[in-house]
Amino acid sequence: MNAKSTFVLDQLFAQTARGVPPDAADYVLGIPNHRETGRALGITGGFEGLLLNRADDVEFELRQYLAGSTFTRHHLNKAIRSFLTIDREEASAMTALLLAGVELTLLENEWYELMPRLKGVFDCIGRQFGIYPISLTVSVDASPINV
Repeated sequence: MNAKSTFVLDQLFAQTARGVPPDAADYVLGIPNHRETGRALGITGGFEGLLLNRADDVEFELRQYLAGSTFTRHHLNKAIRSFLTIDREEASAMTALLLAGVELTLLENEWYELMPRLKGVFDCIGRQFGIYPISLTVSVDASPINV
C-alpha cells in the first residue's frame, strides 16, 4: 500500500470506525477474498462463482458493520437476502461458515472490542434468517508438559 492510500484508509477509519482497534483496520475495512480464492482453484464463473461473489458481498457488509458504520446493518441484511435468493441451502451454509470465520479471526487477533457487536449481529441474523454461525472447535493437546 502506498503512502496516499494508507492516508486515505486512515482517514476513512478515523471517520467510520468507533471502538475498533487500530490494528484491526486493515481487516475490518478490507475486501474479502473468496472470489480470488475461487479463481485460484479454477472457479471462474457459473453457479459456484456467483456464490463466491455473494459471499464476498455478505462478508464485506459484515466487516463494515463491525467498523461501526451506522447504515451497514441494512446493507448486510440486503446482501444476505440477495445471497439466499440464489440457493437458500448453499447460501445459508456459506453464511454460517462466514460468520464463524469472522468470529475466529477476531478471537485469533484478540480484537475483543468487536465481539459484542459481532454477537449482536449473530442474534439478529439468527432471528431474521434462521442462520447461525457454525461451531468451530479448536483442539489443544492437553497432555502435561514436563519441565
